[in-house]
Amino acid sequence: MSDLRVRVTETGLATYPDVVVVCGPWQRDPEDDHTIINPVVVVEVLSPSTQAYDRGEKLEHYKRIPTLRACLLVAHDRRELELWSRDDDGAWARALVGIGERLELVAVGVCLDVDALYADAAEPI
Repeated sequence: MSDLRVRVTETGLATYPDVVVVCGPWQRDPEDDHTIINPVVVVEVLSPSTQAYDRGEKLEHYKRIPTLRACLLVAHDRRELELWSRDDDGAWARALVGIGERLELVAVGVCLDVDALYADAAEPI
């Protein structure tokens, strides 16, 4: 879903990621019935005005969500995906893929093909 607000309960940040994946029932924020607190994956499509915030402060907020297993950052100016994923021990790892590559999103059992994701994008990217 793209119109679902997510709250980081530890920090209070409430935001609308571009895509939110929840596995199982939604856990709603006790303060706002239209906000969830248990995303498994969030996706942010970067833009010139938001990319520094999305890669920095916002990502650090997201990493504090206990249920979050992955945060995918989608570049707007080049064919590139940046994945931050949490392992079973709680450590975060970064993977960066580009043209001709694939990215496994283990948290939801999906393999993303960079070329296919950008196939309909306006050139040049």
